[in-house]
Amino acid sequence: VLDSKEKNKEKRKNEPLKFDEWLAFFFVPLNPSPRIFRVKDFNSNEIDRFKKFGFEKKLRQSKIARVLGFIFYIIVFKFVLDFVRSNY
Repeated sequence: VLDSKEKNKEKRKNEPLKFDEWLAFFFVPLNPSPRIFRVKDFNSNEIDRFKKFGFEKKLRQSKIARVLGFIFYIIVFKFVLDFVRSNY
């Protein structure tokens, strides 16, 4: 029988990202340079929190969202570049 601490630990381990958390990782996949911005950004703070409190599923999903976001921006950049080239 699991006590309340173990139940909470298991719950945190398997809790998925919320939609707004996923969007934050997707649209801001890269962290700004700490030399330019002295404050850690939201995504870095969230990843640190996921690691500290054992949110394993959220950590995996945040990595996936960041990779997909990066790919999204590459595709958008390519379309914009192709559009500009075709019109000039």
